[in-house]
Amino acid sequence: MKLIAVFILLSAWACLLLAPSGTVSRMLQLLVFLGLGALLSLVGFFSWYWDSNMRPSQQSAFVLICGLGTLASQIGTVLRMLTDAVDDEFPGGGSRKADDWRNRR
Repeated sequence: MKLIAVFILLSAWACLLLAPSGTVSRMLQLLVFLGLGALLSLVGFFSWYWDSNMRPSQQSAFVLICGLGTLASQIGTVLRMLTDAVDDEFPGGGSRKADDWRNRR
């Protein structure tokens, strides 16, 4: 389980840093890793809680930390989507793509 959690964590951060700027790909990435991060956090919390009460010698919050790291990467994805949306607009409210035809004279 720990190897899978680490793989998901590294994949989420790699997709944040290396993903293309397409809206559909980022939304799909957001949904997939948000679900996996929530699942890992939930499973990690219950595993940590169970092990701390039933098997104190095997207590580990590793899966919980990987889940929280995956969720943190998705916060970065949302912030990256917001900054890309802000960069595409002029201060006057128009988009760069819509005003490109005026500069082609």
